[in-house]
Amino acid sequence: MKRTPIRRCSKKRAKELIQYRLLRKQYMSNLDHCEMPDCIHMATDIHHKAGRGKHLNDMASWMGLCRLCHIKVENNKSWARANGYITR
Repeated sequence: MKRTPIRRCSKKRAKELIQYRLLRKQYMSNLDHCEMPDCIHMATDIHHKAGRGKHLNDMASWMGLCRLCHIKVENNKSWARANGYITR
C-alpha cells in the first residue's frame, strides 16, 4: 500500500492562502508606516481585527502594524477590544 503524506491544509485553504499572499503584498506596498496612532515605525505585520478564519482575505478588517504594536495588541486583548483593534 502506497503511503501519501498528510496535507498541511485543505486544498480550499491553500487557495485562500495563495490569494492572501497576493493581497497582503498589495496592502503592505500602499503603507508608509504602522497604522497604530502615534507610531512612526514601518509596518511589517498584518493584524486581522476579525480573526484569520473566514475573514482571512477581508481587507476591511486588516491593520498594517509594526512588530512591537502587533505584539502589544495580541498580548493585551481587553485593551485591544476596548480600542477597536479586535472585533471578534
